[in-house]
Amino acid sequence: MFSAISVTLLVLAMMFSGLKLGFSVVKGRAMAEFGEDMKMWFLAVLFIGGYGIFTNMIFQLNAAVVLSFKDLLESNGVKVDSFSIMAAWDPSLDLISIASMLLAVLGEWILALILNFIYIARKVVILVLLVLGFVAGYSLLFTKTRPFFGTWLKEILGNVFLQSIHALILYGMAMFAATGAGVFYKLGLMMMFIPLTGMISKWLQIGDSSSKLGSSM
Repeated sequence: MFSAISVTLLVLAMMFSGLKLGFSVVKGRAMAEFGEDMKMWFLAVLFIGGYGIFTNMIFQLNAAVVLSFKDLLESNGVKVDSFSIMAAWDPSLDLISIASMLLAVLGEWILALILNFIYIARKVVILVLLVLGFVAGYSLLFTKTRPFFGTWLKEILGNVFLQSIHALILYGMAMFAATGAGVFYKLGLMMMFIPLTGMISKWLQIGDSSSKLGSSM
């Protein structure tokens, strides 16, 4: 269905461009605009034709980054499957130290709960964006709709690579915690988790809708 629509829209784009060229002087700006349209037609066909390859590549790159950070954590002695990454159990701890450890664990579990809601919303957003990817491809065919492609690309990259950004921040937090940081320092790091996500997304100039959702929560 999407392929048939793309062929129809491509023909319409060529017809409109031909009509514009026919009613203007065939030189200068008109020829430049026609050349730009031809580039966009080729790019749109290439994008729609290789859409599955493009999206799979994005997901595989994200998985590679996340698994790399997981391996780094494990190589530094952090047990990622334990009940807590930020707090470590030691039988020799006194009562105050145990209370501090439990407070850090509670903060970590609250953050994990918030992130679960974010990741549920992320899956829904990615699903919608994957469908809209074909619309983004069609938007390249017409001058007035081309900015939509840039918006879509930022959002799909932002939502997919959100997991990579979280892996980077979690790695940094775990390394700080491993240096013997106090409980309030650990809680401060956890409170900065969502804001840091938004900051990094803005630095990379990709969509930060998921970090905004986290900030609201």
